[in-house]
This record gives sequence, C-alpha cells and structure tokens, in this order.
Amino acid sequence: MRKLTFPVRSLGSATPADPDVSALCEWIHSRIGKETDLTTWNIEMTLKAQLPFVEFPTAGGNYYASRIMDSFNTICDGKVTGDFELNAQAILSDVTLANSIKKHCWWSIPSPSSLKIEDAYFGDAEEYKVALSEAIRKLCREMRDADIVGHVFVSEKVDEIELEYFSGKHYLWVVPDTELETVLEVQRDIVITTEGVSHLSDLLNSYDIRNVYVRDADVESLTTVLRYFDPEYINICGVAPEKEQNTYWKELAGISIIKSE
Repeated sequence: MRKLTFPVRSLGSATPADPDVSALCEWIHSRIGKETDLTTWNIEMTLKAQLPFVEFPTAGGNYYASRIMDSFNTICDGKVTGDFELNAQAILSDVTLANSIKKHCWWSIPSPSSLKIEDAYFGDAEEYKVALSEAIRKLCREMRDADIVGHVFVSEKVDEIELEYFSGKHYLWVVPDTELETVLEVQRDIVITTEGVSHLSDLLNSYDIRNVYVRDADVESLTTVLRYFDPEYINICGVAPEKEQNTYWKELAGISIIKSE
C-alpha cells in the first residue's frame, strides 16, 4: 500500500470577505509611498493564503477584471471608444507585489470576451475580437516579462479567435466541462470538475490529454482519474471562496489516496 498525494494548483481566488478595519488601516500604513487600493489588498491577501499549501500559486481571479479595464485608456463606462491603448503601470505594480510574496506565480484573469467590453468603435465583430485579443496578449506578455509564469483564463464560453491567441504552455483555460472539447483542439491540459471525470474515457478516445487538473477534487474523482493517468499527470485545483481561504487550500492539499501496489 502507498499513499498518493497530488500537487495543488490555484486557479485564482474570489474577492476576499470584507477585511477587518483595523487590519486594513495597518496594512495601508505599511504601503505608504506605493500604489495601493483594495485590489492591491485582494492580491496580497489571496496570494498569502495559498502559502504553503499550493505548489502552483496564482494571483488574481475574476475580481481582477476591473484592473484590466482601468488599464486601457480607451475604455470608458465599459465601452471601447478607440484603438486599445494599454497603460500597464498599475498591473505591473501588482506583479511586483506578487513577486515579493512568491516568485514565478501564475495570474488568473477573465478571458477577453468575459470582460464584457462593449464595442463602440470598431463596428465589426471579428475585427473587435482580434483587436481585443491582441491587446490582452500584449498585456500577458508584459506580465511574463515581469516574471509571471503564465495566465489562467476563466470563461463560460470558449471563443475560437481567443483560443488562437491564447494557447500553449503559458495559458490554462478554465471552462465548463461542455467546452473542454473545444479547448482540446489546441491544448493538451484540461481543468475538469469532479462530475466531468466520468467522461474522461470519451475525451481520450478523441484527444491526446497530457495533464488533468481536477477542480475541488475528492477521493472518488481522483480514483476515477487514476484509471487513465499516472499520478504525475494529475493535479488538484480550485478557486478560493470569499471566506476562510487558508482553510480551503489546506483542505485541498490534505486530500490523498491509499493505493495498493
């Protein structure tokens, strides 16, 4: 008999619950002279909560959409009014903070289409998608140049133009199980739910899958995945909830399986 444990990969975090006022005031005082707002607090608190339980920490989450929107000079009230003009200063400041906590982490953001930016300039759906994808790809590249390893893209619906721009080792897509086949057209790594693992056999009949990331895994789902993959290709992953994020990551890291030799 042997005990199997699996690396934990963060897919990002929800916005933390409202902070204690005194703790927030103390933290703000420690940030004097540095660019600071509630997004900065969210990044620091959510990233620190992942340590030491998460092998592959990831800053950000869906809450980071507001920072991205604010970094484009031509986005106003959720509408793009000209060619995308990126000012990444605030984002790169966030990256510096993340690097001071944990070097070489990942970053979770909504996919470009999930940002829900309304086109008030291009007037052509495909031209707009290409321009937005190019702008976000430029942002991702600048973040990687500042030592972010890669990006987790969160989306409810996969857009094929976006997949052309964001595939390969620097990107991991988090999509509903129904969208996995589309992702597997361009990538070999998948994030799958505990319910979705029952369909792994069908996916393997059509696609070459390299790594499987089981979201909020349990013993039953991991046992199922082990029928098809060696342990080194299996990870546990998740998105931290608003409250008790340290507990969430600790519990994920504590999941194991006893396997007969």
